[in-house]
Amino acid sequence: MLSFTSKIPTEIPSKSVLVTPSPVISESPTVLLQTDTFPEAVSKAINAANLTQSAKSPDEWKTVVSQWEAAIALMRTVPSSSPNYAIAQQKIIEYQKNINYALKNAVGSK
Repeated sequence: MLSFTSKIPTEIPSKSVLVTPSPVISESPTVLLQTDTFPEAVSKAINAANLTQSAKSPDEWKTVVSQWEAAIALMRTVPSSSPNYAIAQQKIIEYQKNINYALKNAVGSK
């Protein structure tokens, strides 16, 4: 029977590695509270609708247009987490039609 004696070292020499841990900086997460702008948007829309009833001059109709635009801008910022989100999306379309009506009157009335 043949017997081999290994002359290969069984231990692998290791290198020393110095590891310096870097400090962990923990930042508090920034929480952004989304304000539900739906009530303010409705208020602007009511104001625009009321102005529509009495608008006669081009300047008055331009004011109506700007109120509808403000209402739309606010409706667009209603957070998707709001229970009013779906309604807000519908109102944007409705208010755009109202702007078109006001624009026609702003150009047509003199």
